[in-house]
Amino acid sequence: MTTRDSAGTIPGLYSSPWPAEYGGPRRQGLSPRPGLGLADGERLVLHTRPSDAWNIMFLLRAPGEVYLLGSSRLGATQGVGFVERVDPVTLETITRTELPTGGHIWPGAGIAHVNGDLYVANGCYVHRLDHNGRVLAERALPTDRPHNGLHVMPDGNLVAKNIGLGDYPAVLTVLEPQRLGVVAEVVVPEPSLGRIASDPQPDGSSLVYVPATEHLLRYRYHDGVLDLDPTWQPRYRERDDEQQGLAWGGCLEADNFWVMDNGDTTSVRAIHAAHPSGTGPFTIPEAAWSGSQRLLRISTIDPDDREELRPFDAPRGWITAPPVYVTDHHLALAFDTANGLIAGIDWQRGAPMHVRWQRALHLWMPPFVMADTGEVVTNDLTGDGDHLVLLDLATGAERSRVATGSSSASATFLSPGWHRDLYYCGTGIVGRLSVT
Repeated sequence: MTTRDSAGTIPGLYSSPWPAEYGGPRRQGLSPRPGLGLADGERLVLHTRPSDAWNIMFLLRAPGEVYLLGSSRLGATQGVGFVERVDPVTLETITRTELPTGGHIWPGAGIAHVNGDLYVANGCYVHRLDHNGRVLAERALPTDRPHNGLHVMPDGNLVAKNIGLGDYPAVLTVLEPQRLGVVAEVVVPEPSLGRIASDPQPDGSSLVYVPATEHLLRYRYHDGVLDLDPTWQPRYRERDDEQQGLAWGGCLEADNFWVMDNGDTTSVRAIHAAHPSGTGPFTIPEAAWSGSQRLLRISTIDPDDREELRPFDAPRGWITAPPVYVTDHHLALAFDTANGLIAGIDWQRGAPMHVRWQRALHLWMPPFVMADTGEVVTNDLTGDGDHLVLLDLATGAERSRVATGSSSASATFLSPGWHRDLYYCGTGIVGRLSVT
């Protein structure tokens, strides 16, 4: 049975409200803290500060400790990563550590480990830092490609994955946490663009899910070994499919893997055609296929138990993030960034998926869900710039919005704060959204 990341401490991770992107390895995007709970007479305010970088995510460690992860902006001649510890209210930098990436520019990944340290994958490097940003260990990974996956296993070892696209294979690298020594390497049978998800098991193992080019694959991790599961390899697209593109990643919830396709836009292909990745000219994203956006539900118990829904009657859809499913509300959130649409999809076991609500919204960020208050926060890029938007989860109605001051959107992550607030990563700015 799939466990909720927000239900308590996650094996291998620091006991924190948000020790990893999406809140945990199952990538559910559910806040473990009370929602914003916007009431009559209250409004949202956004405090921002400049950060001339590609700001990727905030992580929380001990109470009051907030860390910003990021890298150089696309098109820079040389990529550099960084970790900042910031003031939880003002976002002013307390410490800053710059990290080599092998020159690559792409959103990496990070976690707060149960041992108290931070681990960051950025470009073709993994780093271990203490809570003050001091580098304790550094490892240039065997695969000279940007890495967009970093998970901690229940035994404390780490699993990293690079972006495999075109002729570049995807490799899963197992690292021990002390000196970041390589324990094992596994070449994935197909290239893999998207981020991995993992599901820690009661026996101390973990199931690692990889969105590959044609299939969704699953590996069982135990004692430093990754074994491909031959019983769970559902195909979600055909080779060189002109209708549908590649999956970015998925959400593990309600004993299902929830995933959308159409992630490898023309700009993504151009970014990773350069070497180092991200150092070439940036292009406006366009779909490289003709099909509409799909939402797929595939059982993690029986891969033949699956559904597909095209919620939007719009061709050439594309996305920059995976969907989410909220068990408490029996609702999945799917979207189409290309055509500026989002939908709430009803699903309960024994009944087919169907659209409950739909609205226009040009979002790039994964939806951040506060199930206890029935709220969703994401972004909306309009002609007036980027906005943060608060939606009603049940109906899709807009409750509030606030301009960010950024003229462009960033396909990065929202994170909860400590007191009815959220942290925002924008292009050239970072922000704290709070209630007043």
